[in-house]
Amino acid sequence: QQQQQQQQDESKHHNHNHNQEASIQTQIDQLYSSDPPRPDSHITLREHPYCSETRLSVLAESELTPPQHLYVRNHAPAPHLDRPSHMLQIEGLDPTSRRTLRMEEIFGSGEKDSGTETSSIPRVQLNSVLQCSGNRAGEMIARARAAGNGESEAFRGHLFERIGGGMIGNASWSGVWLADVLRISVPDVFRMNKDEIDSLHLIFEGMDGYEASTPLRRALDRKWGAMLVDEMNGSPLPIDHGYPVRALLPGVPGARSVKWLHRIKVSPLESRSPWQQTYYKNPDGTSLQSMPLTSLILKHQPHLDKGEKNSENSENSDYSKVNVEGIAWGGGSGSSITKVEVSSDGGASWVSARLSPPPTPPRGVRQFSWTRWQADVPIAIEGSTNSSYNILCKATDERGETQPKEFWNVKGYVYNGWHKVHGHRSSHR
Repeated sequence: QQQQQQQQDESKHHNHNHNQEASIQTQIDQLYSSDPPRPDSHITLREHPYCSETRLSVLAESELTPPQHLYVRNHAPAPHLDRPSHMLQIEGLDPTSRRTLRMEEIFGSGEKDSGTETSSIPRVQLNSVLQCSGNRAGEMIARARAAGNGESEAFRGHLFERIGGGMIGNASWSGVWLADVLRISVPDVFRMNKDEIDSLHLIFEGMDGYEASTPLRRALDRKWGAMLVDEMNGSPLPIDHGYPVRALLPGVPGARSVKWLHRIKVSPLESRSPWQQTYYKNPDGTSLQSMPLTSLILKHQPHLDKGEKNSENSENSDYSKVNVEGIAWGGGSGSSITKVEVSSDGGASWVSARLSPPPTPPRGVRQFSWTRWQADVPIAIEGSTNSSYNILCKATDERGETQPKEFWNVKGYVYNGWHKVHGHRSSHR
């Protein structure tokens, strides 16, 4: 009888816990019920708050990543904001130095052909990569474990351990230079000397409660292309990407390009938020503020070369080459890509890829768009008709810097080792 009572008590406790969990999940679902729908081009890493990467095959389809396919990294429910009533507050070091701007004061009315635009700030456009600093974390962690290098502090046992290469995209961003907005809002900044500017930070606050910062010099120097943007690929920003206004800091981890922006503040200190103080760190504990040189294989397809297609035994021949397509990016240096090399023998030999140079950036701005490339790489034709192959790629920029074979960051970020993909070849039928 005592045992029966104990079983009943355990059953009640279990049911109580189950009901509590169900109730909490219902509340979470309600909190995120207004989040926008996402297409199946996304690989969902987490539902609430939503986090995804883009399928590499989708990234391979176009030079510019369609807004609906760009990876999403949210930290809270996506705010639904009204552009006409949304305001951006900008504060200087002196608390009395502040200005609140309407969207039309920053970007104009949007009626480009009517002659009624209300902003005096010139609009600009810049093609730039946006990349999460955790991109390829899963690959880095797997390689480090295989080599016996330990595990990541940041992602140990975390779902982000499986992040692939799709937390990246390339878009045409439209808006205004951030420096132009600061010039009319906190003009005192432009009377400071270099040492004073180098000691300051710019804090960005989003309507979702997210906050991050970047060195002020990165925002003031035109060559870094810092912007406030309201359009992506010629259309208003989608909700998931910060409508009606976000920061864009080319070459800087995506975590600093704050979405749903409502406040910018000049500060002697970095943001005190956990996203600045705990996460997105270099191995030495400093805040990540620059992305590394990188390249990715987006697509690979075995094929016969022209000579083999005309041979008598072509129907039974193995594919002898792989057509490989991908992208390369100079990262935070803003350096142009000068060479991409591809290997099918573990790096013993390399084939130079054909590069498709990106559009020229605005005058005085460095290159932050990715470079697309293509190569035909030979693979061994001996052995099984279904044997596998491995393809590697590495990029070199105009400074002569080349991607490292491996890279290990105990914090789990900014992996840029040679990218490797695995495939299978079969008989030409």
